Amino acid sequence: VCRAPPSAETPLVLAATERLQVAFRDVSRCTTLVDAGITGNAGNASGEELRELAWPLVQPSFHEEKGRDFERLRNHRGSPRRVDGIRRLLPAAFGGRLDTLIVSLDDHIWGLYDSSNDALVHQDLRRIGDEDLLDRVAVEALLRGTRVYAVHRDEIPTKEIATGLLREKNTH
Repeated sequence: VCRAPPSAETPLVLAATERLQVAFRDVSRCTTLVDAGITGNAGNASGEELRELAWPLVQPSFHEEKGRDFERLRNHRGSPRRVDGIRRLLPAAFGGRLDTLIVSLDDHIWGLYDSSNDALVHQDLRRIGDEDLLDRVAVEALLRGTRVYAVHRDEIPTKEIATGLLREKNTH
């Protein structure tokens, strides 16, 4: 009855007439179905229009989850599960070991990373062929199911420009 969302935690917003929403909710087993939906005929709406209508419905739960994740990260200060700095975050992201990642939107770390031999080269100034390693760690983490937050530096709950929390051993 419903196509599975990208992850078990992704909220699902229905866009349909009220009658169809009631019928769908009666037969759906989706556990992430948002209580409110987008009412009306959404057949001609663009993806961007639907996103704009859906965001106010999911925003409160997103901010709650973000708050919980940031608090968990603060609570793991000094813990082996807390990972700070690009040198430790890149292999954890490539290995699928990150549960949560927070990176700064305000900064760049230029360089290259070779995951096959864990070789990292970074410098202060961008050179030809370099990539932003903050972008790289975020993309690799997202591809492996990590919750990733790209926020302004003053929102990061640590003094680092990139920080994360490893998955619990029994969950991955």
